Amino acid sequence: METEKINILHVVSGIADGGLEKVVYMIVSGSQSGKFEHFIAVLVKSTNSFLEADFLKMGCRITVFDFENRLFDLLSIKKNLIQIFKLAGYIRKNHIKIIHSHDFFPAFCARLAAVEAGIFYFYNVRKIFVTLHNSFIWLNKYQHFVNRILALFTSKIICVSGSVLEYSLKHDKINRNKYVVIFNGIDENLFIPDKNCIDKYRQEFGISEEKLIIANIGVLSVRKGQKYLVESFRILSQKYDNIVLLIFGSRREHEAVIEEELHKMIENYGLNDKVKIINPRRDINRIYNIFDIYVMPSITEGQSLCVIEAMFMERLCLLSDIPSFVEMVKEGVNGFLFKSKDVEDLTLKLEYLIKSHRDLIYISKSARANALKKYNKKKMVANYLSIYLTGKLNNVIN
Repeated sequence: METEKINILHVVSGIADGGLEKVVYMIVSGSQSGKFEHFIAVLVKSTNSFLEADFLKMGCRITVFDFENRLFDLLSIKKNLIQIFKLAGYIRKNHIKIIHSHDFFPAFCARLAAVEAGIFYFYNVRKIFVTLHNSFIWLNKYQHFVNRILALFTSKIICVSGSVLEYSLKHDKINRNKYVVIFNGIDENLFIPDKNCIDKYRQEFGISEEKLIIANIGVLSVRKGQKYLVESFRILSQKYDNIVLLIFGSRREHEAVIEEELHKMIENYGLNDKVKIINPRRDINRIYNIFDIYVMPSITEGQSLCVIEAMFMERLCLLSDIPSFVEMVKEGVNGFLFKSKDVEDLTLKLEYLIKSHRDLIYISKSARANALKKYNKKKMVANYLSIYLTGKLNNVIN
């Protein structure tokens, strides 16, 4: 007799090109044994659906709702209440057994919908999980209080790093037993250094062999801090004529002003021939090969998937000294750190790497070796599946 499948609903704000969405994709792709049926509730309508086709190929059922993730007035609140009620009906209709939501807004909406499904439809979801992909420094004390209340309806809260765990413990004040930590992981078979493709991509991007390539990958957001990198690059480009900067990332509708600000900076500084902002690429795992220095100037992160990828690809990494990066990097061993939001310190550290990058190959090698041990896709997926089925991990981090 065929075992009944477990219907899992993944609740996300969108399915664009961010690290969060990629983690969800890896979880789904790693659990194609036939034991699970995956549903995806996209809460916010968007023109950026970078991963939609990938999810559909795996047989995921995607439904797009019409939530407002920025509440401007009573009409916005009313609209979201209606959408939560619709989400509750969707949960009952599709016999969802497990809800797995990602980050604050989806977790808030999903847990309210699960409660409503029980009250209005007499349908009880077996397990509710929340993954925190970031330290939510922008939340106020009332929102943290909401997190604490909704934790009562949550099976486990999954943090992607120790720093995210510590932040949530401090601000949400939820019992430690409610938490587990699962590090992000990537597929090591997709991120293997390969010098043979360097000439191809340099030619595609119009970058000559003598140019040194500084790069960043991340959605164009105030949280990613790209403006500090552009400002630092402006200073260094006046001294070093052989450097270029590539930023791979897409805009978010609610932060469109950030993309405009970056383009304006590039234009005003006269850097159009040295700085390029490029849309997300499906072959980014290959493009890493042309980066000489990878810079991540984020002001907040949970655990950057792009940094892990850069380490896998033996790139020389320079990261802001936010807690999650301090957790990942040992200075001068597998990467370098600079003071977050400090353009002067970023410039000093980046200049050192520009002058010394050829002598620091051993650090890039060390970064890959360390990352291979710690950030493994198979281990990450196995832990999520263990959580789904047993509520426990194979290796809980205490």
